[in-house]
Amino acid sequence: MICAGIGINSAVTAEELSALLAEAPKRPKRIAVLREKKSVAGFQRFASHCPVKLIALDVAEIVGEQVLTYSERVYARFGTGSVAEALALAAARRHSETPAQVQLLGPRLISSGGRATLALAATIPAETQT
Repeated sequence: MICAGIGINSAVTAEELSALLAEAPKRPKRIAVLREKKSVAGFQRFASHCPVKLIALDVAEIVGEQVLTYSERVYARFGTGSVAEALALAAARRHSETPAQVQLLGPRLISSGGRATLALAATIPAETQT
């Protein structure tokens, strides 16, 4: 299963989020956002027409996630180097049908306006785990 995580700031627009999702190299089954960001106006508008199931996770669920990208500012606030990457990993792990390892499909993408990031993570099938 492929899950996405999105990191947003309060100025993000629905159009920016839609464009960012369209840039993703694979279509996620779920998109995770921080619970504290669900009320951002641009996210609310995006959510009202998003074709993918949206889920909200708490900051505690992403603390300590090992990610590909690192921001000191983000780490100081959220306990991980990239909110989008950490959300993608946590969502993929949480929504796997069986206990599975998860991996990022690459570093996060940054929206054209710089107000949102998106990362994808996938479960690793048991038969391919080493």
